[in-house]
Amino acid sequence: MKKLIPFLIVFLIIFYILPLIIKTSFILLALSPILIIITALIYGAKFGFNILLAVFCAILFIPSLLVSGLISGIYLVAFFICAIIGNALGLIFRKK
Repeated sequence: MKKLIPFLIVFLIIFYILPLIIKTSFILLALSPILIIITALIYGAKFGFNILLAVFCAILFIPSLLVSGLISGIYLVAFFICAIIGNALGLIFRKK
């Protein structure tokens, strides 16, 4: 569980700090999934596949979802899937 913490902090930055820096929603919507995939890929390469990473990614997005409205609920699912894809791709680079 401790090995998840740095990656969860990155997710928090993506969900809550990045929108304060980037005001263009199109760039933000394109950049967020890419950053989630890269973060999950790094985790997968270091520690292997862990479904909890994707679950916590989705859970950390929920407060942002509540503030922005339920219309963006599809992003919760999209970010969950991006985290799973990135984590699974990280297995390719994992050293045994």
